[in-house]
Amino acid sequence: MTKKSQDTSEEDAVADDFATTMPAWMTDGLGDDVDAASDADEDVVAAHEKAAKPDAATVAEDAEPQVEAAQNAGGAIIVLPKRARLSQAEDIIEQLTAAIDADDLVIDAREVEDITSPIVTAIISALNSRADKTPPAAVLAPTPAFIDAFSDLGLFKDLMKMEFRQ
Repeated sequence: MTKKSQDTSEEDAVADDFATTMPAWMTDGLGDDVDAASDADEDVVAAHEKAAKPDAATVAEDAEPQVEAAQNAGGAIIVLPKRARLSQAEDIIEQLTAAIDADDLVIDAREVEDITSPIVTAIISALNSRADKTPPAAVLAPTPAFIDAFSDLGLFKDLMKMEFRQ
């Protein structure tokens, strides 16, 4: 089906009419100002995150005494990868299972940038298995992504059962 020339001219007239009544804040193209604003917002967010996030080397230096103390006390340390995905879940579950009876279970979350629900579920399961210990586990330098994963799944209350260490 083809458009009639009369329909096309009506659409052109509407477009021309809109162009003459466009608000003054709109630039020559629709959405240009929105794109510019979103770019500015991204820059502000990136600057804020950079300022709020401590240097990885500083966090690592601060956390090393905690790791050594836990190892010396017969504790178990589970180091979570940067991207804790489903493919790593089996390995983490094995580590958590082996550490259930340890005196001090420490979950090193310094590097976590992304964590999936199977790993969060495994951690919660380990905590529940250690319910007789106080605290059931400690989390070392948790990143915002680590904390957000628990919150997003409605498990923030379970996260708060752990001891937080820096």
